[in-house]
Amino acid sequence: MSLFKKKPDVAKVIKENPVLAKTLSNNPALAKSFQNNLQLSKSFQAVQKDKQVVDKIKSFEKTPAASKLKDALGKNPRGLTEKFVTKLGAAFHAVFYKSNGVVASVNVGIAFSIGLVLLVTVVGGATLLVG
Repeated sequence: MSLFKKKPDVAKVIKENPVLAKTLSNNPALAKSFQNNLQLSKSFQAVQKDKQVVDKIKSFEKTPAASKLKDALGKNPRGLTEKFVTKLGAAFHAVFYKSNGVVASVNVGIAFSIGLVLLVTVVGGATLLVG
């Protein structure tokens, strides 16, 4: 399933989720960073198509670390910046590949997309976006 075939504006889709809508309303710069961004659309699609990454994100959703992340962002939604999302995605990418015995670099677009998918899943509970 590709999110962008039916709904090309990622920000609009995410705003449909009340938790994420509140987060985005507190972070207009973050919302603007991926609104109508074709390159992000391609990166997001690439992340969605990677079944192993998606499965790892879904399994992360059930961990204590995910609960802590959700609580921390609930207390300080302004801490959710483009830089934070990118760092989160890059860290998740590094842990994912390390657990598979691979050392791999990640570009900024993919890191941001992984971070975004992770946040949509963990914070918003919107697993349908990545499945």
